[in-house]
Amino acid sequence: MLSRVLLTLIILLVNTSYASAQLSPEQKIAKDKGLELYNQLKAISAVPFLTVAAEAGDHEAQYFLAESLRTKNHYMTTEAKHWYEAAAGQGDLYAMIQLGRNKNDICDIKNDCPTNQTKSIDWLNQARDLAKPKADDGDAEAMFVMYELTLENEWLEKSASAGFALAQYWMAVGYKQGNGFSLPWKRTEATEKWFKASAEGGYPKSMMEY
Repeated sequence: MLSRVLLTLIILLVNTSYASAQLSPEQKIAKDKGLELYNQLKAISAVPFLTVAAEAGDHEAQYFLAESLRTKNHYMTTEAKHWYEAAAGQGDLYAMIQLGRNKNDICDIKNDCPTNQTKSIDWLNQARDLAKPKADDGDAEAMFVMYELTLENEWLEKSASAGFALAQYWMAVGYKQGNGFSLPWKRTEATEKWFKASAEGGYPKSMMEY
């Protein structure tokens, strides 16, 4: 599941009550260029551009900068963790999930983290507390976040049915890999249905698959 977050070409962040920084035109251009490079799987090249917007306080840039640094180094570096925490502090649920899944923090392993440091489990609980009410109210992306947190297929199906393109993509992938229907042509129909819906929702990987 971690790779689903790390390799996503488009991740539309869940709306929260937290506000992100207003970027200047130059900072916005740098952010857009950084996201473009990241989406082209050029994480290393994206770093300097995303850094401009991240340092200005943009939570989305902070999250993708952390992703880029993590991809570049193949593990959660101190710098990557810093930017995940900056994004999570602004209510970025995907950053919270990444922090919650980080099993490499020595103090977590030894259970002697500083009292002012949020533990992995607390990040996951915070993400759940923010996403669950929205999911219960029918927010399609919040439902997908609940799927990421619980791995319960019911949340994935609800999110896909509510129109979230990323959830629709993973529904299609599941059917393509043999989940669901026992009859091959039924799986093929379901696969095409969800890839089509996701592609129409603007998700690039589904566009290529469809």
